Amino acid sequence: MVVEFQPKRSGAPNGDIERQATKMAGTVWIDEATEHLIRVDAYFRDDYDRTVEGSSMRNERILVNNEVWVQSRDETNTRLSFAFGNRAQFMSALQYTDFKKFSVDTDTTITLPAAGR
Repeated sequence: MVVEFQPKRSGAPNGDIERQATKMAGTVWIDEATEHLIRVDAYFRDDYDRTVEGSSMRNERILVNNEVWVQSRDETNTRLSFAFGNRAQFMSALQYTDFKKFSVDTDTTITLPAAGR
């Protein structure tokens, strides 16, 4: 399932994260069988703080061993503005691979203090 999102015009942001979200729009992919979020493409529709309109990000997840969704790729394209009209652009891509399944046995013993302390 693919869902496009953008800020609600009449919504009032509550805090920094919501204020940033009001400047963004994008697309979300959801796996219908598992109802898990598998991909997000988002971009800034307007400047926010030093981040310039057009900055974007992409996050992708994959299903490993038909058991768990894990992060598989992150991409960012950040455009920043600085004093006196200076600008910078940073691009990064992270690819996660070679996922391995392991198990851990834990033995925990809790000792309570003596009564009356």
